[in-house]
Amino acid sequence: MKILQITFILFVVLPILCFSYCSDEVCHNSLYKKTTFKRDDDSVIFVYINDPDGTSQRGTFYPTVDDFTVLRINEFGCTYGENENITISVGVNEEERSTFVHYSKDNRFVGYYTVIVKLDEGKIDKIFWDDSIDKSDCPDENAIDDFCSLSLEDYDDCKSNARDLKVFVAWIGTDSDGDYMTSANTIPSRFKRFGVSKVVNEAADLGEDIF
Repeated sequence: MKILQITFILFVVLPILCFSYCSDEVCHNSLYKKTTFKRDDDSVIFVYINDPDGTSQRGTFYPTVDDFTVLRINEFGCTYGENENITISVGVNEEERSTFVHYSKDNRFVGYYTVIVKLDEGKIDKIFWDDSIDKSDCPDENAIDDFCSLSLEDYDDCKSNARDLKVFVAWIGTDSDGDYMTSANTIPSRFKRFGVSKVVNEAADLGEDIF
C-alpha cells in the first residue's frame, strides 16, 4: 500500500509530491490528457473539496495504475473538520469524476473513503465509491452518506491521523493490454472478517496490520 500525502496551509492545497514528481508543463499535459491506461502507468487523480458557498479546492496526486494507494490530506480536520457543508469528490484526469459525499455530520466524521476506478480496455468507464458497509455493525445513525463514521468526541485532536482526509484508491476492470486489475482485492471492505469496527478504526488511523 502506497501513501501519497499533501498538506493544507491557510486553506490552500499545497501539492508537495506533485512538484517533486511532475513539475513541468509537458509532464502535466501528458498526464492530464491521458485517456488510455495499462497497469503500472502513471495517472493523475484529484481530490476535490467543495463548499456550498461556491469555493472548490483540489489536491493533486500521481498514483500508479492498479497500485492500492492512499491519498491523504494532512490536518484536514483542523481546516474543515466540523463543517457539515463540506463535500468530497474524486476525479481522474479532468474528465471523469465521482459523486459528492460529506465528510462530517452530527459530531461524527468519515475516517476514510474508498474510491474505485473502473477501466474497460484501458479507458475509464466510471469512478464510484465503495460504500458497502454492514448495517448490523454500523447502524444508520453512525453512517454518513453510507460511509461508516467515527465520533469527533473520540478524536478531539484535529491533527490526529484519523482526522486527516484519506481516500483509498483501487482499480478494477481491464487495462489497454486486456490484463485484469487486482488492487481492489485489498480494499478495507473485503476485511470484514476482522470486524467492521476494527477495520474502520485501523483504516482511519492508517494501521497497516489489516492489509
